[in-house]
Amino acid sequence: MQKTKYILALLLILTLIPIQKANALVSESIDPRGTTKDAMGKIIPLGYCINILQQGAQGPQVEDLQNILKSDPTIYPEGLTTGYYGSLTKEAVKRLQKKFNLSQTGEVDEETSKIVLPCPIDVQITVVSPNGGETWNKKDIHEITWKLSRPVAEPTDNQTPTQEETVLPIDDIDKKYFWPQGRIDLIKSDGTFVKHITTINLAYQSYTWEIDSSIANGADYKIRIELGPVIACKGELCPLLYNPKFTFGDESNNPFSITGETNVPPKGLDEAIAVVEEMLVQMQKLLALLKSMKTP
Repeated sequence: MQKTKYILALLLILTLIPIQKANALVSESIDPRGTTKDAMGKIIPLGYCINILQQGAQGPQVEDLQNILKSDPTIYPEGLTTGYYGSLTKEAVKRLQKKFNLSQTGEVDEETSKIVLPCPIDVQITVVSPNGGETWNKKDIHEITWKLSRPVAEPTDNQTPTQEETVLPIDDIDKKYFWPQGRIDLIKSDGTFVKHITTINLAYQSYTWEIDSSIANGADYKIRIELGPVIACKGELCPLLYNPKFTFGDESNNPFSITGETNVPPKGLDEAIAVVEEMLVQMQKLLALLKSMKTP
């Protein structure tokens, strides 16, 4: 009987692959919690960070937490993403708290919440280069740079507005946050997704980029650096172990140009790679489903 359940689960997931492919742009482009932009144009979530959670809680925030915790098998070896805060999640949170020298309560209190991952309340991402007007040739090596800073506090009625900000050093980000991974994407000036460049620890604040020769020349490109699934990856997998369901980040203020020799890959190769990558994603989901069927 149990074997039959596994087979049915596999068939169900394989059946859903074409449907999920058709809906990829919709599901990945839309932030279920909603986003907005601040006065400086930064993309920020509508009041969402990891909230205070404890055993018995359930919902998308618990699933977010579990996805983040399982990125380190020493913290959450079971790696289940059920959306339910059970005993296994509680033990994982205790290990996380021990790693960061916090009181090992197993509950996501305010202090624990702050170290789970970068949150727009505490951190702001700003693209430094390319930020508009540059011309980058494909034959050269280029440096994508950004900075992480503490958001400028909102002035009270008796205060003068200030544009000062505190830039965070690499060690501060790397040691303060358990999961500081972000993504760098190439987009068009109208927001159209072009290519996922890399997934990187945001603490590094720079990335050496050798431009893919298959990218078309143009003067309307921008770089976007972010947490979360604002832009769909279309036929290309965005290789983050986990994309938060909320998002915040920044993009180049103005377009830059890409020039140089363009080499078009064999027709159909990108599609074939995308299909194989998508199958791998679905198999990971199947594995997670089978694990969730295990008796705790």
